Amino acid sequence: MIFLPETFEAENNLSYSRLMKASVLKKTGLIMLGLAACAPAIQAYDFSVGGIYYNYTGDRKGAVVTWATLTEPSYSGKITIPAEVTFRMETLKVKQIDSYAFFNCQGITSVTLPEGITAIGDQAFSHCYAMTSVNLPQTLTRIGDYAFEFCEDMTSITLPKSLTSLGYSVFQECRGLQEIAVDEENPFYMSEDGILYLRFQDQAVLVQYPASRPADEFTVPDDIQEITDYAFTPSLYLKKITIGPNVSTVTGGTFCECTALQDFEIAEDNTVMSAVDGVLFDKDATTLMQYPIGRADEAYTVPEGTQHLAALSMSGCRLKSVDLPGTLTSVGEYALAGSAQLTSLTSRATVPPATGTMAFDNSLLASAVLFVNEADIPAYSSAAGWSGFSRIRAIGSSALNTVTASPGVSVSGLTVTAEGAISVYDVTGRLVASGEGSATLPGNGLYIVQANGSTVKLSL
Repeated sequence: MIFLPETFEAENNLSYSRLMKASVLKKTGLIMLGLAACAPAIQAYDFSVGGIYYNYTGDRKGAVVTWATLTEPSYSGKITIPAEVTFRMETLKVKQIDSYAFFNCQGITSVTLPEGITAIGDQAFSHCYAMTSVNLPQTLTRIGDYAFEFCEDMTSITLPKSLTSLGYSVFQECRGLQEIAVDEENPFYMSEDGILYLRFQDQAVLVQYPASRPADEFTVPDDIQEITDYAFTPSLYLKKITIGPNVSTVTGGTFCECTALQDFEIAEDNTVMSAVDGVLFDKDATTLMQYPIGRADEAYTVPEGTQHLAALSMSGCRLKSVDLPGTLTSVGEYALAGSAQLTSLTSRATVPPATGTMAFDNSLLASAVLFVNEADIPAYSSAAGWSGFSRIRAIGSSALNTVTASPGVSVSGLTVTAEGAISVYDVTGRLVASGEGSATLPGNGLYIVQANGSTVKLSL
């Protein structure tokens, strides 16, 4: 959390699950609309003028821009908010943009806010994918949490000199963003090469690296002490990040979804972090903080001595095989979630490491084979997080045990392939799958496959 005296406030209360949920839902088209996901279509405003919906402020001398209903997007096109509105013969100054006011208004292309607006609420413009620009007034002092998240078509934004409070992950998933500019007279925030920083008294913080900034390398300035959560999420072009001597705070998710990232370099005199073969660790190399997910390697062996995989540390990697050391004691939240290509996970720890929420997502649990010491199979089969793996095998064995092999018959995952007709039976003799050229097994288990003139026994 970043604190400034009196007028400055920045909240830091997002769990790792929120980013992952938002990303997964976005990619699958199953966007959750906050309260709207389960709320009825009720009116949320006191009055409307010119197609804009408002609520009275507490003193009834001002107006707050809000939404029409909780379930339907209220706005589209170019939006210009007036400085004043008249309602019931009363002139009201427009003072704020309410939380969720423009949430999921996917048809909005631009927004102009008048002087007099002092605050933009939480998620006010969240999921406005097509919005290319927003003009912020010089009276603006506060921008709430996730205010512009998933504004994917926005390429630049200028923060005014009056801004004193910037919420949590304001520009998260703004994939088109190339530049964040700041008025030179702002006493708290500044921009260098389009990158947003907080520099105030003895604090020096990297707040946000624009996702589409066209550079393949970046060196964090030596005076930076902290890099905020998701500051580089998602950097689309960076291949190498160099972290200087004074950075002391990096959290799980700081480099999440950096799909081009291949290498970390850490200053030798940094007392908190280190790089092991380009992978980010803490100083004593007991915690793997971030694997560069842009690497094209198919296999990675986590070094012996590593005790923890940090939250989101390997999420979304392209690896097909990961080997975890016997020293490992914990796997953090979403540590390997989203690693769609991973088919083999080996854990050499005798005691199953503790697992955080969704350390392994459902897809990984269903598709990957977990290899452990043969004597430890019962422990992993009953351990929280690990027991969800559909296939647990002894180290050294194959992922698929074929009792009777047959030329021309192959199995990949749950799909049997052969020339001609295929019939699959369970151990009771019941036909459970069939096909021409291929057949899909209903799940893991023992099967008898008749294909290509042969009978094959399979244990999955």
